[in-house]
Amino acid sequence: MPDLKRIFQGVNPRKSLVIAFQTVVILFALVGVGILVAISRTVHDALNMFTFYTIQSNLLAAAALGLSLHALVKNREDLVWLIVFKSGTVLWILVTGIVYHLLLAGRWNPTGLTAFASLALHSLTPAGMVLNWLVFEKKGRYRFIFTLYWLSYPFLYMLFSWARGVLTGNFNYWFLNPSLPYPEGAGSLGAMLVIVAGLVLGFSLLGVLIILVDKLLARGQHHPFHQGWQ
Repeated sequence: MPDLKRIFQGVNPRKSLVIAFQTVVILFALVGVGILVAISRTVHDALNMFTFYTIQSNLLAAAALGLSLHALVKNREDLVWLIVFKSGTVLWILVTGIVYHLLLAGRWNPTGLTAFASLALHSLTPAGMVLNWLVFEKKGRYRFIFTLYWLSYPFLYMLFSWARGVLTGNFNYWFLNPSLPYPEGAGSLGAMLVIVAGLVLGFSLLGVLIILVDKLLARGQHHPFHQGWQ
């Protein structure tokens, strides 16, 4: 029989668990996106998938975890740009899950592969990203200035989606369409700007909450669990 003790001697249990967990979350995101692209009726529909916030936020989460795995293997987890990017994806994907379950889940009842893709993209990936942050990430590294960095993606996304809608007449989200009355559109440019301002405020408050939780949890990292897994 092989000497299992010798085989696993020197293996860092924290790294092994983090690699396994983050790989599963990456698969949730990629498989969910892959299913929706694969079942699209036309190439245009498949490409159009990538203009939706849900798809982009899941791909960004997968990219962040992929970079995190590379940094983990290289023992370079403290890279500031990676901390900012990965923490940003936690906020972005968390918004995906919150908005879907609060505002959209009751209006959409997918079946079959679409139902699994929806579960992966709106529930499993967001939950996985949050759990990865809460359980495996070092705490106390987030700064309030990060909130400004985190806001750059949703702001640029809304600007892109609005401009695309103006040029093509196809708005992915009703609140970015100022030309149609509610519920098909925002009703006016002023109403659209108020909604966008509210969304930016919501992102900001959630970002601040994440930072406050990070700082609070940093005080508990002297717990034996954290000491043994750093």
